[in-house]
Amino acid sequence: MMMHFTIEEAEKCLPKVEKLVLKAQRLRDKIAWLLETHDVVLEVSSDDGFHYFMTEQVKANKEFHRMYHQFYKALEDLTSLGVVVKDIDEGLIDFPFKFNSQDAF
Repeated sequence: MMMHFTIEEAEKCLPKVEKLVLKAQRLRDKIAWLLETHDVVLEVSSDDGFHYFMTEQVKANKEFHRMYHQFYKALEDLTSLGVVVKDIDEGLIDFPFKFNSQDAF
């Protein structure tokens, strides 16, 4: 079930949302840098549909997976707050609102 916010609830939640969006954006940038600086990156898919990336350098591979996990954890934390992530690159997040009959448009 989707959570719906009042304007006050959205404003109260905004600092935490901003922090998580910035964290996800920083991790995305670090992941992109790691992939750019390590030429040999292999994309692997198993028969079970498990999809992952590997490099020939174990340390870079370990760091990539650690950051990848943190990136998706930040996205998961955002969705658990009840917001809808539209575009992490642009920082576009939706707060589904609930309106009272007293709310003016």
